[in-house]
This record gives sequence, structure tokens and C-alpha cells, in this order.
Amino acid sequence: MKITCGNRKYLRENDKIRLEDKLGDIIIKLYEQSEETKNERLEREEIARIQREEEERKEKIRNAKKNEAQKIKKLMNCAEDYKIACDIRNYIEAVSKKETVTAEIKEWIKWANKKANWFDPTIDEEDELLGKRDHTESMEDKNNKLNKYGSYYDWY
Repeated sequence: MKITCGNRKYLRENDKIRLEDKLGDIIIKLYEQSEETKNERLEREEIARIQREEEERKEKIRNAKKNEAQKIKKLMNCAEDYKIACDIRNYIEAVSKKETVTAEIKEWIKWANKKANWFDPTIDEEDELLGKRDHTESMEDKNNKLNKYGSYYDWY
């Protein structure tokens, strides 16, 4: 008869040695095997914990980069709206320098200033017809919203 402890450790009974006489050794071998198994498990758990922490760190960096990129896009979109507002104001100034400024042109200047304020994220004025402008949206999305107001199908 033979008692195996783990993969490679065993105690064998023979004519001279009986297993009952080796109970102390058997208990020691079982304890050693349990310690070895426990240490292997702890080592695997530590490796898994380190891998998890590394993946979490990488994910945190990915998320931080993604958030930073989104913030930069929003900043660029706001800056683009501000540039448009400044261009409109420069155009208004050029128009107002004409030799003859009619009542119609004065009315247009008043209207154009309101639109410049609507475009300007530092003023963020709400338009009575178009509502609030989301300065952080992409120019494509903002232009699509403006284009939809010109669509025949939106009047239904």
C-alpha cells in the first residue's frame, strides 16, 4: 500500500515499515503539501491581482485620454463658434461703414448682431426661433440642425 501526497511525494508500506507506524510522517507530508498548495494558490492570486491592477491602470489611462480628447473637441467647437461670431461682427462693421446706411441696413445690422451673439459662446444668447446653440457640438452637427430648418419636410 502507498499514500501519495501531492504529485511526487508518497509513503509506501513494506514488510519492515507499516503505514500505521508512519502516521506522524504522513501528517507532516500532508501539512507540507497543503502549505505548498496554499503558496502556489497565493502566488497565482498575486499574479492575477497584479494583472488586474495593470489592466485597470491601462483602462484608466485610456479613459483619461478619451475624456481629454472629448474636452479638446468641445473647446475647438466653441472656438470655431467664437471665430464665426467675430467674423460676423467684422462683416457688420464693414457694412456699417458704407456711405449710405439705410433703415433696412440698420435693421439688418441689429439682426446680424443678435446672430453674432447667438454664435458667440462667451455671450451664449438664445435665438427666439432657433433656440439655444450647443457650442460644444461638432460643426457638422450644428450645420445639420440649421439645414433641417430649411427642409420642406420639417414643416409638418
